[in-house]
Amino acid sequence: MGEGVGGGFEFGEADQEEDVMDRKTAELVLDVEQIKTLLPHRAPFLFIERLTDIVPYESATGYKAVSYNEPHFAGHFPEFAVMPGVLIIEAMAQTAGALVVYSMGQPSPSRRVYFMTSTRRVSVVRCGRATCCAFR
Repeated sequence: MGEGVGGGFEFGEADQEEDVMDRKTAELVLDVEQIKTLLPHRAPFLFIERLTDIVPYESATGYKAVSYNEPHFAGHFPEFAVMPGVLIIEAMAQTAGALVVYSMGQPSPSRRVYFMTSTRRVSVVRCGRATCCAFR
């Protein structure tokens, strides 16, 4: 068989499907400390605090508690604070990055750094004024 995505794993299609099915669970939740083992980002540029609905190699939902105290709100519509769209996209990219590293079983320090170069079918599930944002 050829190399798997990321170059460190070898598996056939049947092995990959079985592994995904073993780890597929809607009840799995990763907290911020677990996310920090998957991503190189740190405050103030770590934009996800919780991952839920994890389906390895397929999808996850990331959450960020949004507070009026965050510096970007001072200049981004102060009378109607909205998280800037580029930061929402960054949070989505971090959610995807954490999913990829989790799915491949490569937490730090052995992980590779991945860069998102494009987005498709991105959706903001819920985002409000100084509340919680969910990214899928």
